[in-house]
Amino acid sequence: MTAPTVPAKRQVAPRKDVVNHRGVRAPRLTGHVSQVFGLLKREGGPAVSIEEMNETITQGWAGEG
Repeated sequence: MTAPTVPAKRQVAPRKDVVNHRGVRAPRLTGHVSQVFGLLKREGGPAVSIEEMNETITQGWAGEG
């Protein structure tokens, strides 16, 4: 048996033969993507635009936030 290799993206997954032997299956997705809209909204909180989100993310990555 060979050791797994770690690809450049650093994502490691079990070999296909191991997955098949164990009978592992990915869960079936149900529902619709629209169900996540508003998931993080807090009642009474201000709405935040995409531009404001991007600016906050940029500041965080730059160590400014």
